[in-house]
Amino acid sequence: MRDKELYSKILGVETPWFVTHVELSIIEGKVVLLQTDVDL
Repeated sequence: MRDKELYSKILGVETPWFVTHVELSIIEGKVVLLQTDVDL
């Protein structure tokens, strides 16, 4: 499973919304997601 699909499932993101970008920073201890209503 790809990161975008994994975080979509974890967060319950459903159509028409999409997770279009996932950025994981282990050093900073954060995950940044970009969610849009258009599949980029």
